[in-house]
Amino acid sequence: WWPRRGRGVATMYIALEVGIGIGALLAGWIFNNQAPRLPWVHALSLASVLAALAYLLLGVRATPAQPSSDALAAEAMAIAAPEEVV
Repeated sequence: WWPRRGRGVATMYIALEVGIGIGALLAGWIFNNQAPRLPWVHALSLASVLAALAYLLLGVRATPAQPSSDALAAEAMAIAAPEEVV
């Protein structure tokens, strides 16, 4: 699982940047240089934060998948004879 950790972190940061960009575009589209619309921008931001918080606190927890028999065999080989595993 170590080689894939960088890929997961990179995916998370790309999603974060996409979210920032979409949020900025949406906020600018709603605001449209009209001051009375500014509370709507903040309300939308608050709604998205509350939705994310509810998902984190109330969301379904993921259960880890059981390793396949091939993975168990490879692990057993690595423990038994690490010099033979390529």
